[in-house]
Amino acid sequence: MLAEAAAAGESPCRTGRAGAVRFAYSARMKAKVLLKFLHSISGALFGGGVAALLVMAALVPEPSAGAAFAAYREIMHFTARYVLLPGMVLVVVSGLLAIAVHRPFQGARWVWAKAFMAIWIFEGTLGGILAPAERAFKASQQLVYGEKELAIFAEAARHEWGVLWLMAGIAIVNVALAIWRPRLAFGRARKRAAEADSA
Repeated sequence: MLAEAAAAGESPCRTGRAGAVRFAYSARMKAKVLLKFLHSISGALFGGGVAALLVMAALVPEPSAGAAFAAYREIMHFTARYVLLPGMVLVVVSGLLAIAVHRPFQGARWVWAKAFMAIWIFEGTLGGILAPAERAFKASQQLVYGEKELAIFAEAARHEWGVLWLMAGIAIVNVALAIWRPRLAFGRARKRAAEADSA
């Protein structure tokens, strides 16, 4: 490349810098596409996990059903741990990395609104869904052997419904922000926000 640049009368340093810029731009665009793919897939995984848990919470038998109740709780625990949790981790990490890689996102308020809600998603998934699902699963196993009282599940069920609907609502708002992308930006970053809309 340097020999060709010299033959063409161009500065080898300038050609080298141009090549580096093109390489960096290409790598950034590839990273952007990959992160967008991962964010979309993980968002579907997270949303699907929340929807599945809502359906199961509606269909779960009464604790008095014993073994059937324990089986449902085992499935719900499996879904929370192996579907919802990986989806949450991927959607949060890929979203934050996308902000770092794609500069126009850094000036868009709708992007930072999604990033702020990622904190709720993280805490809600770990503390409001996964941990209670694990406790309910263990308690249901003890219930089969007569080591737990039925009344302990009533309050847990109400809390479970509230957190699941909250996570579903946050997921819907995140999707809405990603689709409609309100054109709000910080000060001089209005132009970047418009660029982010077309990204």
